[in-house]
Order: sequence, then C-alpha cells, then structure tokens
Amino acid sequence: MIWYVLKSSDNGFFAVNWGVSTDFVAPGDYDGDGKFDFAVQRPGASPGAQGTFYIFRSSDLGFSVTPWGLSNDLVVPGDYDGDAKTDPTVFRPSSATWFIARSTAGTLITQFGANGDRPIPNSFVP
Repeated sequence: MIWYVLKSSDNGFFAVNWGVSTDFVAPGDYDGDGKFDFAVQRPGASPGAQGTFYIFRSSDLGFSVTPWGLSNDLVVPGDYDGDAKTDPTVFRPSSATWFIARSTAGTLITQFGANGDRPIPNSFVP
C-alpha cells in the first residue's frame, strides 16, 4: 500500500510504502503530537478472526501493534476520551456495538445505534 502525503508546510509531497492491500486505513494522531500517524487495521485470516492495528508514530518513529476488533468490524478511530490522542476503535454492525481502546481510561464497549448502522468516526469535544 502506498500513502501519498501532501505537506501543508510547503505543498510538497512524499510517498510512503507501508501496509498491505487488505489493510483498512485507520488514520489519526495516536501519540498526541498534533500530527497524524500512519495507521491501519489488518484483518485476520477469516471474517471472525482477530484484527490488529499497526501504528507508525510520528513523534518518535516508533511502531505499535494492538490486537483489536474482528476482521469484519468497521474501523472508526477517533479521540473518544478527550485526551488529544486517537483511540483504536471498531464498530460491529451485527450488534451495533462500539469497541473503543481508550488511551486514558481503558476499554469501553457500548451499544449505540441499530443493527446494520454505518458509523461515522468523530472525536470527543469538551
């Protein structure tokens, strides 16, 4: 997978070859440095298998691996706890359940919406 990045500082761009074609894009600022990080959720071998978030952090060029969600979940990262860091999050349409790996307060699992809904990622606004 090739990411093309348009820099706001000088309108230049660069390309990064990172991820595989089956990954789901999961952009966000996972390290809280004010810059988006390269992030994907890679599905497991089958629809009900464990998915895994792979995050390449801009702050320290480090790499995080977080097993989270199932292969057939929808990826909806956002800052759901208000700490200025994106939280790995998935939505399971079959049960209208959100699985949020909050960076400050641990896991939150909540039902919101109706079966079959399509979620829209968002962020906490105090």
